[in-house]
Amino acid sequence: MSDVRTALVTGVTGFVGRHLAELLVADGWRVAGVSRTGCAVAGLASSWRADLCDRRAVDAVVAQVCPTHVFHLAAVLSDPDPVRLYAVNV
Repeated sequence: MSDVRTALVTGVTGFVGRHLAELLVADGWRVAGVSRTGCAVAGLASSWRADLCDRRAVDAVVAQVCPTHVFHLAAVLSDPDPVRLYAVNV
């Protein structure tokens, strides 16, 4: 069993996600990032472009990354569709 902590950070290209990912990498974590637009954060072990409302895409990312921790920082701040608003944020 490895002592390496593996983080999956959703919303990794956002303000908070980017900074958290950089801090985790600097602290020795293996970090994978997910965003809707693609990832451009230095030091990530892997990056994924996925919509969190696409269960198959999320399942595939989790299966590949095998995270020990998940930091859910992806958010939809406003959406005319309340179902999507809650689906992403909850």
